[in-house]
Amino acid sequence: MKLSSGRRQHERDDLIPLINVIFLLLIFFMIAGTLSHRPSVEVAFVETTVSPATQPPQDTLIVTADGTAYYEGSPVVPEALESVLAADETLDREAPFPVIVDRAVTMSALKPISDGLKRSGLARFRIVTLNGRS
Repeated sequence: MKLSSGRRQHERDDLIPLINVIFLLLIFFMIAGTLSHRPSVEVAFVETTVSPATQPPQDTLIVTADGTAYYEGSPVVPEALESVLAADETLDREAPFPVIVDRAVTMSALKPISDGLKRSGLARFRIVTLNGRS
């Protein structure tokens, strides 16, 4: 009669912790991926193939396809942009200010908004795009 040495059971036991860790990582990344911040206004992102995709920051100026600007969810006319941004004391004026622009916006519609950003004392602004490769 041949007795089993129990080696087969021991090999399977070594894989169980590895499988547990993989499932925990899977659950973590599924939850972390759904907690990302979304803009409060519907906008079609411009796509780029150079810059990596990032989440839009909290304090963001959003320009929709019809040229309407929104700051913190409220519409802002370009003439009032300077006073609205000046009233925001939490805004870092030295950091690049993020602007999400719909791909249908023309440069002529964006010009008054960029002028308002300059008048508000911001050092610079950046246009947030969506990575076309992802």
